[in-house]
Amino acid sequence: FVPRGRLLSRRPGMLRFEVEGPRGKAYRCALPAWGAHQAGNAGTALALLEAAGVPFTRAQARRALARVRLPGRVEVVARRPWVVVDTAHNPVAARALAAALRDLPRRRTVLVFGASADKDYVAMLRTLLPGTDLAIFTRARSPRAADPRELARHARNIPALRADSVERALEAARAVAGPRDTIVVTGSFYVAGEALARLGKEA
Repeated sequence: FVPRGRLLSRRPGMLRFEVEGPRGKAYRCALPAWGAHQAGNAGTALALLEAAGVPFTRAQARRALARVRLPGRVEVVARRPWVVVDTAHNPVAARALAAALRDLPRRRTVLVFGASADKDYVAMLRTLLPGTDLAIFTRARSPRAADPRELARHARNIPALRADSVERALEAARAVAGPRDTIVVTGSFYVAGEALARLGKEA
């Protein structure tokens, strides 16, 4: 069963969507998240619960989704400038992130990127770099991390810097970003986790 649904509206931090379950019951919900793909995920979850025979009402579905929090999933952790952290670590996730960022009004985009060496970071960068004004390549504290010098080789025609840690990459990004710019931190769970830990200490 593939649920039928549609996105009703979207704005930074809020999606409104409608989905029809396998028994024809329609749900209209709001989800405090970015990225149309998240509405699709939530709609599929509701349809699967109904198909499994789990009893719940439309009101319960609305209340549950209104309380959803998705750490590291196009997560906005600061504004002026916007700082967005996402765990995208493969080409499909990178495309979803790029699509979500199109809804964000901004002047320039500073990309902080680090990936595991065994991931298809070339395809990820092929998706993310066209919307980037400055790239800062870094590495997480992981033996699997790709060398920032290797990552930077793929930033053709885009200004690029290298930083030997996520913390230093964030410092560099915030030093150059203006209040109307956006800093996007992505490439791996490790990079996103270190960024969220660092930004959480500042909050």
